[in-house]
Amino acid sequence: MQYLTPCDIRVLDEDGYFEVIKPFRYFHEKVGVDEVEVGFVTNFASLPPLPIFLDFIIKVNDESRKISVIHDSLYGRGGRVNGFLLSRKDCDKIFLDGLKLSGVALITRHMMYRAVRLFGGANFG
Repeated sequence: MQYLTPCDIRVLDEDGYFEVIKPFRYFHEKVGVDEVEVGFVTNFASLPPLPIFLDFIIKVNDESRKISVIHDSLYGRGGRVNGFLLSRKDCDKIFLDGLKLSGVALITRHMMYRAVRLFGGANFG
């Protein structure tokens, strides 16, 4: 996985929503080059309320926000990208790959991956 352009966003509101303001391109072995389009709205890695001890472990940093935008975009498109129809699990695997690329610690990235596997289904498609 590789990010090909910067992830340029702007704040939309105080509720934690952001808008992509320039095309955000990336490459992943599974889909080739893909782009999150201008105008796409994201809330990054939306996590449910966490027990206080987990809140100290799971932090969404600037680098992991990039993959969160991509993951939100893949979910919003129901896994449709470049003529492929990815399963939800494939989209979540791309998320996990991006977390690794972003330098998220092993335990944290697997906790985030498990969270999207367990709780993300309602947002797919």
